[in-house]
Amino acid sequence: DFLNKVTIHQADWEHNLKILLEDRERVKNDNILSQQESVQYPIDPEEVFLSAEISPFVNVIEDAKKHREYLLQSGKWDRRRSLFKDNQGKITADISTKPLVEFPFNGDNQDAPYLILEDIPDFKPPKYMYVASADFYKQETATTTNSVCTVGVYKYPLAGDINSKKLVATYAGRPKTYKELNERVLMLLQAYNAILLPENEDLGVFQTYLEGLRLEEDFLEKHIDFNSALAYSDNPARKWGYTPKQSKRKLIAMYANYLEESVTIINDKGEEVNTKRIYTIDDIWLLSEIISFSENGNFDRISGHIGAIGLLHVLEKNYIYPKGLLRKRDGEQTEEKPKKKEKKLSFYGNTSRQKSFYGNRRR
Repeated sequence: DFLNKVTIHQADWEHNLKILLEDRERVKNDNILSQQESVQYPIDPEEVFLSAEISPFVNVIEDAKKHREYLLQSGKWDRRRSLFKDNQGKITADISTKPLVEFPFNGDNQDAPYLILEDIPDFKPPKYMYVASADFYKQETATTTNSVCTVGVYKYPLAGDINSKKLVATYAGRPKTYKELNERVLMLLQAYNAILLPENEDLGVFQTYLEGLRLEEDFLEKHIDFNSALAYSDNPARKWGYTPKQSKRKLIAMYANYLEESVTIINDKGEEVNTKRIYTIDDIWLLSEIISFSENGNFDRISGHIGAIGLLHVLEKNYIYPKGLLRKRDGEQTEEKPKKKEKKLSFYGNTSRQKSFYGNRRR
């Protein structure tokens, strides 16, 4: 009888959610207010742990604006290229005048050229000399969302190389078919022999494509957990790449640190100057995403680049170098000498005859 007298008030969640979403829509163009709305009125469990910090890229936003303006005024942003294979199977680049996919994206299917910021090598680079990351989109919603596929290729930190640890190539596009997209991405990876550590949430179609060609072991990097040990991990469901729920927040922080790094570059006067790494990012639309970044936005280029920097960190942490190169602690780079094979004792070791001579004798 006592429980029958208890009045239970039920929240009108549908109405309240509508108000919260309207409030977010109202401030979506203001990064600070948008972030505050998510922190103060979370509607997703992950939002409970959001920081009130404006942006992880706050220390490079003004630099990104300056560099983007410089690229536009100087014309140095324009390294648009199309890639194709010649009759000998060699990948070659041609100048392209097709438009790049802009940010924010309008949602229509649009193929686009690559940005080739470092010329394609005329030899097959050793494994890990170039690493890449990518963010794919869901196939079933490709025509109804504002997502694009993005790929970023970065170079291993080689001593004395002007492009060391630099962004060397990018792709952002959404062709009409996934077959075309798979071919575009694979062409870029093959051009640099780049190892790919992608966000694996929507990797399935590209993974199946590589498996059909028996190339998954050649171009996909095994699953890495960046949330704790920064190490390779066994994940039966997600064998390759990184899992966004597990690692994305950490990777964004690592990418922000990367952009703030001090680096020596050659300016337009031919002088060596020390500056932030952000001034080596020559993709104007990636810079736009860095400038506009917020926790709740759709920033495909950032998602498609952070894995490459994470992979470089893991390689260096575990002393994994491009095959044939040895990177010493003092920065000096030398050729790695092949190890001498140890001599094994053998019954036939003191004879001049070949082992096969004895193996073929009749008993």
